[in-house]
Amino acid sequence: MNMPKIEVLSIFCIISLIFLSSCSGGKSDSDHYDREYPVKVSMDFEGGFLYREFGDAVLKVFDYESRSLVPLCAKPNCLHNSADCNAVRKNDAASLFLYHNKLYAFYTDVEAVDAAATVGRVRTAITVSDTDGNNEMILIKFDGEYEDAYPSYIYNGSLYFIAKIHDDIDIAGGASYSSADHTENKLLMLDLSGGKLTEICSLLKGYGCITDITCMTAHKAYISTLYKEEEAKYEDYDSVEEWIEAANKIKPICGSITVDLATGKIRSEEPPIDIKWIYDSHYYAADSGVYVYKSDTGEFEIVLENTNCTNVIDDRYFILYSDEGHFIYDSKTDKTEELPAYANAKSFSPEKFYGDHCFGGIQLKGEEKNVFIHGLAYCKTEDMYKEDCEFTIVYGEEYEVID
Repeated sequence: MNMPKIEVLSIFCIISLIFLSSCSGGKSDSDHYDREYPVKVSMDFEGGFLYREFGDAVLKVFDYESRSLVPLCAKPNCLHNSADCNAVRKNDAASLFLYHNKLYAFYTDVEAVDAAATVGRVRTAITVSDTDGNNEMILIKFDGEYEDAYPSYIYNGSLYFIAKIHDDIDIAGGASYSSADHTENKLLMLDLSGGKLTEICSLLKGYGCITDITCMTAHKAYISTLYKEEEAKYEDYDSVEEWIEAANKIKPICGSITVDLATGKIRSEEPPIDIKWIYDSHYYAADSGVYVYKSDTGEFEIVLENTNCTNVIDDRYFILYSDEGHFIYDSKTDKTEELPAYANAKSFSPEKFYGDHCFGGIQLKGEEKNVFIHGLAYCKTEDMYKEDCEFTIVYGEEYEVID
């Protein structure tokens, strides 16, 4: 494979997925889940994805149709190779996405809340602008930190997301906060047209909180949680060893909850499997395998065992890892195909089919030992099951694995 020079890039909006209409399946009060198609949209530009380079923070779109990189630039006939190019630059935005021909950006900072500037609060501003970056305005500002651009959910013009609300911090010696702080995580809904922010519910409070919306339907959000109820403070111990030992004794608490989007009511009661995705009304993927719900018996039946589902493509294909290999499971036909050990790549994980090409994450071995390149590439879909499949690299980032 002739690999071009790879630049370090960063994705801020992952492949967009289409809006899915709900499909009623005769719900009852005893159901533990929604028999509906899920809503999973990060933006409504279906033809590609956004990314930006670290160097000059130029926003670009990778177009599936042309398989080319195009800067977000409104200047007619611009070649994007001179100072006259007015391509959008967002070097200080934490997250970005496109929706209804508007560009949304998220900026998180610490603001002083007292006159002496000794106490600070983590706040996030969400701005909206034209896709060329002009006419930018603050849509809303809220206490807390926006929890990643993906997965986020846009449904009926509203963005559903999780905000991490930090305790006020001492900024006398400089502002700082981390993901391990004590926080309250909330599920919020933002009307993208009117800018109205609604708090649906408080999810949990603790240290190092991690909450992910694993799936959402028109009525419910399925959320995975991980947090600690206490922490070992470094200053309370006489040595580093004692502190590490105490910290290791505090085990994180993990679980899953379901939120009623209309009422904000939280339900901890779960189905008999650990739901990770809900697709095609009946199919469920969990760390232990892939299940199908049998409506006639009201029971779950396992289809594939001992697999970890890492991605779902086009609401149909599950990408599965197991000790035996890397597989694609088709939920429509119940067929499974194994991906080969590629000659030109350490691994390839499909993420999007478009036309006769497949796009996905790729890992390559670097020139030096223990150096790998992780990024995005594409190949012809018909070649994906061949060991000698040729990949074209879109972007990549080197990282070193320390033994």
